[in-house]
Amino acid sequence: MGIDRNRHRLRSPWSHVLTLAAIVCVSVAAIWYGFWSRAPSMSSPGPTLVPGVTPIQRVIVIMKENHGFDNYFGTYPGADGIPENASLPDGAGGTVKPHWLDTTWTFDLPHSRADMLEAFDGGKNDLFATVAERVFSGLGNISVGYYDDSQIPYYWSLARNFTLADRYFSSMLGPTDPNRLFSIAGTAGGLANNPLYGSGIDVTTIFDQLEARGISWRYYGITNAAETTTPLQLPHIAAKAALSSKVVQLDTVTSDIHLGRLPSVTYIDPNGFLADSLKISEHPPGDVTEGQAWTAGIIDSIMASPMWHSCVRSCSPAADRRVGRWLPCPDAYRVAFLEAGLHRPRCHGSHVDPEIHRNKLEPPGVDVS
Repeated sequence: MGIDRNRHRLRSPWSHVLTLAAIVCVSVAAIWYGFWSRAPSMSSPGPTLVPGVTPIQRVIVIMKENHGFDNYFGTYPGADGIPENASLPDGAGGTVKPHWLDTTWTFDLPHSRADMLEAFDGGKNDLFATVAERVFSGLGNISVGYYDDSQIPYYWSLARNFTLADRYFSSMLGPTDPNRLFSIAGTAGGLANNPLYGSGIDVTTIFDQLEARGISWRYYGITNAAETTTPLQLPHIAAKAALSSKVVQLDTVTSDIHLGRLPSVTYIDPNGFLADSLKISEHPPGDVTEGQAWTAGIIDSIMASPMWHSCVRSCSPAADRRVGRWLPCPDAYRVAFLEAGLHRPRCHGSHVDPEIHRNKLEPPGVDVS
């Protein structure tokens, strides 16, 4: 009888309430599970890496701002740097000669499309100081100044331990935005000067190609109320969530490195014009030692992570543009380019990959694209 009474109670109206509640709970749980299973997890191991025929699993690109090769590595031993007795006309009837800068910052130099074409002077490349001197007296002399390993020891250490490309050029004689486009699209789409934003120019990028092939990628840049990182200035990337969601804030890169969550292809771009951005991008008047310290923090974190053994990192610490040869010559505008990966630096004594050597100078001419 007791059992029968319990069964009777289960057939009471309360049984229908409990049954309905169970159905609702299960349904809600299923909906929430479906939602969260599609959302990225903060504890996930990171993007899927595409297996290849080499040990390389990740390519990391770091781009800095507004310094020429000779400005950073012109006196680097063995490099195709500053020739002896080089001089340039100063625009006032005299000449200026390359000299060591006894500071760690300078004023910015003129680098519009028109300024750089004039400085290039049809291939003679001899009016660099003249164009700078027109901005204000003395800038022409500053324009042929250079730093050395006493000011940028980390960059020189990278050059000693990895590969330094001393024949690496900006893609066009012009400012940031066109050259940034070349670096991600192989073309400027007709853009000759800043700004890209609002120009209506839209080009297919390497990120479109990576996305189409299912290769993971991410672009770390600076975007705020006043600054917009380059990919988000392209209308089709800004409009398409599958692409724009992979253009993320620069300040998240450190945690992603520590968590080993960098994708197959990573771009790290501190480009911006506000004071905080200039500190890390090295864009004049930013202090080169502060920018170097930021870069060192990023690279050292990568080297200390498990990802290091399977990645190649390319770094252009001396910019995406500016003249790098202080004498008449047809060499266009060189920038510095460092390549590292697949082995630890010399002090760790690990093996050297046959394609990336310590203290190697890379002579073939290549450009930002």
